[in-house]
Amino acid sequence: ALFLDTRSPVHPEDFRSAKPRIGINIPFHGYEPTEWIKKYLEEFVATLKKLQQATACEFTYFVHYDSEVLIAALIKDQGLAIALVNTNAAQLPDEYAKMDLHIGGMLHSCIIATAAGTPCIGLAYDEKHFGFFELMERGEYCLRANPINFDVLLQKSLEILQNATREQFKINARRRELMAKFLQTLNSIAA
Repeated sequence: ALFLDTRSPVHPEDFRSAKPRIGINIPFHGYEPTEWIKKYLEEFVATLKKLQQATACEFTYFVHYDSEVLIAALIKDQGLAIALVNTNAAQLPDEYAKMDLHIGGMLHSCIIATAAGTPCIGLAYDEKHFGFFELMERGEYCLRANPINFDVLLQKSLEILQNATREQFKINARRRELMAKFLQTLNSIAA
């Protein structure tokens, strides 16, 4: 998934506005994510509101599992306007490419955002998240989801938004390095 390309010639600068666009994805399948939502969703939304006050950003919820539509509704119920992307997997990279930042709880939401060149913050609920962020040389942007430190989430979000172009460059450079290694491995297997 890291090497997915956008289907159309998406140029992120075409979608940039004066307001930063931030993607959100929170897992909602199984016991642990449900408990996380009950324990942390209110404080998570309060942190998003602080981020919006500081940056005038707009939020988009990325649905990866049908029941997550409820999460977007719960966020709206707490007074935060949030758009919804609920599309097929093939169109997700195009949508992620439109974001300035993604805050993702599901690992594959972080991988697809990264594939689209969008900086992200992972809310890690297992070790795979940390492994992916280390692979991408972005370990400082992978936060433990439980317990979560919302002050650090806010600080890291602001840090990325203030340096978005530099962060996108780093992601794309690392992705190219990994793609070259991937192709080299495939060629050596074929030989």
